[in-house]
Amino acid sequence: MTIEVPFPDTLFAALRKAPHEVGREIRIAASIHWYQQSAISMERAAELAGMSRPEFLAELARRHVDVFVVEKENVEAKLDGDDDVSVPPVWESIVRLGDSVPPEEWERVPNDLAANVDRYLYGDTSEDQ
Repeated sequence: MTIEVPFPDTLFAALRKAPHEVGREIRIAASIHWYQQSAISMERAAELAGMSRPEFLAELARRHVDVFVVEKENVEAKLDGDDDVSVPPVWESIVRLGDSVPPEEWERVPNDLAANVDRYLYGDTSEDQ
């Protein structure tokens, strides 16, 4: 489905972007916004942005957007000692995030990643640990 949204020509000049670039930026911004609002899943947000899930995660990191969304009220209630608040432990969120990565992406993770994380992240060419 295609939706047309009119924008003033001055927007493209102000952003110094071509119309097709602005369209892509709006799709990414909308997908991030709706993901942060918990309106759509990460999978749907990545799809809307025209990205794979790992690419979407990288885009979130590039824009300094939190991957885990925590409701302010839940945090305040937890701090006030309310144990009935249903805030899952962070490890459950991490497990859920890991489960959301397709198996073919996990197969691409090097077997020696833990021992050589600096080499993979920063291009350190020193010998393996």
